Amino acid sequence: MSDSVLTRTVTVRNPHGLHARPADLLSQLATQFEAEIHICKNHERVDG
Repeated sequence: MSDSVLTRTVTVRNPHGLHARPADLLSQLATQFEAEIHICKNHERVDG
């Protein structure tokens, strides 16, 4: 395994935010990787 770190910031431009179905798809995709994912809104951060 490599010790390199990749960081990517993604902005959800939907004024209503991240809804249940897209959030579920993101969650399913994230489980395929060894990664830390954080979701932020108004300077609040939670684990994804």
